[in-house]
Amino acid sequence: MKRLLFATIMLLAFFACDEDEVVGWEDYVIWDISPIEFRILVLDENGNDLITDKKDSDVLQGLKLWYNNECYLLEDGESVMVTRYYMPTFYPFQILPYPIAYNLYAEDVGNVENVLVLGEWDGSDNFDSEEVILEWGDGSKDVFTFSNSVQHDKSELQITRHLYHNGEEIEGSYIKIYK
Repeated sequence: MKRLLFATIMLLAFFACDEDEVVGWEDYVIWDISPIEFRILVLDENGNDLITDKKDSDVLQGLKLWYNNECYLLEDGESVMVTRYYMPTFYPFQILPYPIAYNLYAEDVGNVENVLVLGEWDGSDNFDSEEVILEWGDGSKDVFTFSNSVQHDKSELQITRHLYHNGEEIEGSYIKIYK
């Protein structure tokens, strides 16, 4: 009797699906899109890391970030919340250890302990020439610009992303700023 019941359930499960129902899988695709952020190495003229002491570093004193006419101050990267679902969160800027925890972009950058990270912005949003200004304590400024275009239909995703530092397109994962 158990075998007959099992066979009946298996046949029912096998033939219960209509072929038209299976075709609509594209409607349920969840795209995993990386956030937009700038990773900055602050170095002296000899290539030495200037932010080894995190917030106590001289080069970070008076550092401000301007975005959408709002001024932000440096945050400690240790306060980043980690969840199972990745939700892009705008942390104006923070210092994280190198290589950054997710280590996807590890490059040979020399003897670097910390990275200054600007962002992050939601990579699934469209942005057109968004400008971010990093104002250093000595009065100098670095201008970062980004554009992001996300287009998708049911089965295909296309992302066009451009990141610029002082008007020049960024190559690689890290931006080197010499102070």
